[in-house]
Amino acid sequence: MKGLKARILSLGFKALSDSVFACRVGDLVHTVMLNKDRYGGDIVSVLVSIPAFFEAGAALTVETLQSPLSGDISPPRRSQKL
Repeated sequence: MKGLKARILSLGFKALSDSVFACRVGDLVHTVMLNKDRYGGDIVSVLVSIPAFFEAGAALTVETLQSPLSGDISPPRRSQKL
């Protein structure tokens, strides 16, 4: 995950916490969240937010990032069939 974090930062994302990175591009805010599932596997979640959804003048923080557009990027477990 250290390599992934370094790559995310090199793409222009700002670290909001140890596991949440955000980048404002035009009218959108792109967020990458790195977590663990209940089995200890890595989960990479992506979120696209529209700043107009935020309260007026709200700072970009982990708490203000909310959006109806989101998804997870994770390899399926070996026991899962596609």
